Amino acid sequence: MGVNNAYGAIHDIERLLAKPDTDAKTKVALGQCQGLYDNMKFAFAGAYDEINGRNYAAGKEEAAKAIFLAHQCDDAFEKAAVPSPLKQRSLYSVQTEIVCTAITNLIK
Repeated sequence: MGVNNAYGAIHDIERLLAKPDTDAKTKVALGQCQGLYDNMKFAFAGAYDEINGRNYAAGKEEAAKAIFLAHQCDDAFEKAAVPSPLKQRSLYSVQTEIVCTAITNLIK
């Protein structure tokens, strides 16, 4: 779920960067977020692999990294003083991490 959301965000970013009416401040923030969401897909994939390998603590750490990256993207838009077109992607990432953590806490 988290990996697919990150890929979706990257596609959203590419689409928005290609639009001629996207303003310069938004494009700068989108450019920053593109790398962050690229790293997020690897963090969520790492979480998935660790949890499947029953290394729950490492899986939770990887999922937490993904949330840190989502918050960095949110911060980029805040600093640019423009609304984030990726807010829903960020919220979904946080929800995915919460579910991941809750499930691994039950498995112990």
